[in-house]
Order: sequence, then C-alpha cells, then structure tokens
Amino acid sequence: MNEIIEDIIGEIDADLEFQPRAFPPVFCAFKAAVNAVAVACRDAGPVDEVIAAQRTYDMSVGSTCEKAFGLFAENMLLAIAI
Repeated sequence: MNEIIEDIIGEIDADLEFQPRAFPPVFCAFKAAVNAVAVACRDAGPVDEVIAAQRTYDMSVGSTCEKAFGLFAENMLLAIAI
C-alpha cells in the first residue's frame, strides 16, 4: 500500500519527492486517511462519513495531502459504485 500512496502523492506533486522534510508529514497523514477509509469499507461502516471527516483532516495538513486524498476518495467511491 505504501507504493500506491507514494504514487498518488507523486501524481499530485512530483516536486515533493525532492523535498525530504516535506514528504513524510504528507505521507503519514494521507496514509492514515486511506487506512480509515479502508477500515470503513472492510467493516461496512459509513464510508461517506469517514471520507468527509478525512477530507476535513487532510485540509488541515496541506493542499497536497488534501488533493491526494481527493483523488483517492474519488476513485474509491467509483469502485464502490461499480
């Protein structure tokens, strides 16, 4: 899963890879958000509510994290709908 998270972050902000101090906080926050959504899906929980809560949290971390989570959430909701 770490590789997927890194790929999504890289897709949103390719320059972040060259900022070693900036990458870990974004990675950790985004990974926590992804894990929360995965748990909600696994446990048949309120996925929409979890996504909304994580969007709010990721906005506080920064725009890269917010955009990365937005891309992940959009794809996750499409996958669930299929």
